[in-house]
Amino acid sequence: MIERAPPTDWRNLQDTTAHILSECGFESHTDVEIGRARGSVCVDVLAHDPSATPPATNICECKHWQRAVSHDVIHDFWTVVVAAGAHRGFVISSAGFEPGTQDEAKHSNVALVSWEEFRQFFVERWFRTFMAPTLRQEGAALHDYTEPFNFRIARRASALSAKRRAQFRLLQERYAVAAFVLLMLSYDPVARKPQVPVLPL
Repeated sequence: MIERAPPTDWRNLQDTTAHILSECGFESHTDVEIGRARGSVCVDVLAHDPSATPPATNICECKHWQRAVSHDVIHDFWTVVVAAGAHRGFVISSAGFEPGTQDEAKHSNVALVSWEEFRQFFVERWFRTFMAPTLRQEGAALHDYTEPFNFRIARRASALSAKRRAQFRLLQERYAVAAFVLLMLSYDPVARKPQVPVLPL
């Protein structure tokens, strides 16, 4: 699944954050200098979402600290998000946040999250944009050779010798269930949710 192992240090947290966002379809970069009215500042992860209309920008601050992130750090990061014109900011902390910070951030465009919460925030999009297409691509050939009514493959099999055709049938039977499971996994579970009709019909 989506980066199961927790990051081991600050650099790993930053790189893994950018990697997840890239797999979600963002154009992600680390250690990016952003200009401000007074000088510039380096942000940990800058991610542009070209699929949004209009395109959106996210900035991530990665804190692999042994202590909770303070109010001052969050306020400074919020000013960076505003100055950059970003649509959303994430502070990802391995040690949580000082009391009261969540309430203060609740009405802003900055989300204060743990590593697990960050993963869960993007897991559905990650599955749609990366995991499902990967499963379909990797399993396409297996599905072709195991589906029961594929005339193209059947013609190829008929050209084999009797011995090799028997071996082919055994392989079909052996991998048919695996191919079916892989095919089912490759479809977005969110897209399969029943849609409630809009009334009046």
